Amino acid sequence: MVSTLDDGRGRLLGAAEPARLIRYLTPAVVIIAAGCAALLPLNGDVRFQAGVEQTSPVPVAETFTHRPMLYRLIMAAVFAPSRLFGESSRRFEFGMQVSALLLCCLAGLLLYRALRDRGLPAGTAQPLAVAVAAAAGLQGAVSVWEPDWLALVLTVLAVAIGLLGRDDDRSWWPAAAGAGVLLAAAASIKIVTLPTALIGLVVLAVLAWRRAVAATVVATVAGLAWIGVIASLWPRELHWLIELSALQPPNLEPVWRTGLGLGSALLAWPVLIMLPAALGVLLAGRTARTRLRLGALAVLIMVLALLPAVVQQQFFIYHFVAFPVIAAAVLVLAVRRAAPTTAARLLIITVVAAMAAAVAIRLPAPLRVEHPAVVLAGLGLAMVLGVVLTLRGDRPTGSRPAAAAAVCCATMISIVAPGPTGTTPLTEVPQTGLINIYSAETTERRQDTGRRVRQLIGADTPVLYLAFGDVNYFVRNPTPCAYPAAVWLQRARHNPAVITTTGYAENLACLSDPAARFLVIDGSWFQLPRQPEPLRRMITDRYDCEDAPEIDGLLICPRR
Repeated sequence: MVSTLDDGRGRLLGAAEPARLIRYLTPAVVIIAAGCAALLPLNGDVRFQAGVEQTSPVPVAETFTHRPMLYRLIMAAVFAPSRLFGESSRRFEFGMQVSALLLCCLAGLLLYRALRDRGLPAGTAQPLAVAVAAAAGLQGAVSVWEPDWLALVLTVLAVAIGLLGRDDDRSWWPAAAGAGVLLAAAASIKIVTLPTALIGLVVLAVLAWRRAVAATVVATVAGLAWIGVIASLWPRELHWLIELSALQPPNLEPVWRTGLGLGSALLAWPVLIMLPAALGVLLAGRTARTRLRLGALAVLIMVLALLPAVVQQQFFIYHFVAFPVIAAAVLVLAVRRAAPTTAARLLIITVVAAMAAAVAIRLPAPLRVEHPAVVLAGLGLAMVLGVVLTLRGDRPTGSRPAAAAAVCCATMISIVAPGPTGTTPLTEVPQTGLINIYSAETTERRQDTGRRVRQLIGADTPVLYLAFGDVNYFVRNPTPCAYPAAVWLQRARHNPAVITTTGYAENLACLSDPAARFLVIDGSWFQLPRQPEPLRRMITDRYDCEDAPEIDGLLICPRR
């Protein structure tokens, strides 16, 4: 089935022996890019998960974090070794980034082995596997360890494992079964990560349809079995999942916000600018029937990659996490198929796009935030120019492996160039709030805030948090509440229907627990004056917030 990526004459596969560029330059770029990514901070949502788990009085399976059970269990396992680095958030986050890089490295190695088993020579399999693994692992502070990112990596692992082995005996059954289990896990990480798992299933179906059928059966059985386990061991989880829709904040103009989210993705991952041009090169010179088949396949994969954002009507950049991996894979395949001159153009445009995005992302914030339409128009124009410049090239004849290795390196550069140190103001690309991320300077400031709070109330003093979970992460004081981040209480101002849920009632009951000696309120997140009157009265009756000290926006209210 690999021939579906061929031009009919084997030109895609090119020369069999890797060039010197593959042996020396690619590993060097991988090491440098990985070093940059390892120094990046974690996403605020991942800090939320770490902080809530760390301060909760009950096991992670019984702690509410508005993330499904499987994600919470996996993250608890991932957090454990990183906490061996010490209490410093910088060392902990370094450990988390290294763990992500190692996981993606494993995915890349397995994918390379699988592609070789499918008949691709090293000159194609190596840059393709490296590009896919790098496009996932180098995303750093933008999305690493988000549920969407974890589902993507599990999907890549599923495809790699599902393609291992030959088709001439029954040995492929265990591989297909393993792929099915991983696809079920990817779909269970978060309610809307099912489309990501389906992308992996589509790729398996194109390359090995019998394995895809077997993986589908196993994934279905594994998914149903997991639901049964949850229902029998943690029935409370099902109630949370049923009520979870009430926590969805209101969003207006979803179509426009989709454009802004994609604009953010293009600036953060400029390799996406090359996706239309690379697709054009892959389709050029083929029969009409082949173009139709490959075009339909591309559209299907793009729609599935877009669904997590559209279904949620939330457009944080990590909801588009599959796109850079798709773009990297398509770009490498396009370069291997293209004529040398066209391959050179793809390479040059990729590097130019990366450098332009790195400059644009560092321009004064008002130039982007106040003129998002201009930003989107410029990005769209860059994509059109890429298509025009590459489609005017020579007839596809296939390029040397060195060209694929070079564009693989360019892909890595385009992933890390916009923010190699974590200091780039990505919160303003191209609209404030679309990316949940902190700069290195902000991280240091918030760590200092946490230290000052602990000095004021004592490091082991029980508290209640009416704050986003990253406050738990930096303050680290324990809480007696199984709802450490008070998400249910906070969302009541968005949706009055939340008040009728069991989650809200249980979260509200925490305010009556005498074990908590202080109430920590993040005014920018909880906004106490906008909460329902009964909740405000309950807080006032139990905690003295009128003369309470405030530390960098955190109100520290002692219990009456």
